[in-house]
Amino acid sequence: MRLGLLIISLTILLAIGNVLFKITKSHMSNYNQETQFFLSIFKNWYWILAMGLSFFVAAILWMYILKHFEVSKAYPLTSLSYIFGMILAAILFKEKITASQWIGSGLIITGCLLIFSY
Repeated sequence: MRLGLLIISLTILLAIGNVLFKITKSHMSNYNQETQFFLSIFKNWYWILAMGLSFFVAAILWMYILKHFEVSKAYPLTSLSYIFGMILAAILFKEKITASQWIGSGLIITGCLLIFSY
């Protein structure tokens, strides 16, 4: 059960980090070789900090998981981050989730349950 809670925490942090990545990019100018792009990085430092913090905490948690659990069991379970990311995108960015995405999410959950149960 402990692995399950750690993996859920990890995958939520990864999903949040990726959502923050999109938010950060939406506040920045388009990439080019001009200084405007690089200045926009400094103007949006708080989004970059939040994104980096989310990924940093996820990395620390992942190191803990790798130390205490089998990689062959833990790594496939990280696919749950796709589902959390999809749900966050629907809530925050009003993205539509198709039936095939829900079916795919169900298959991911089924696979995770099979891996977790053995």
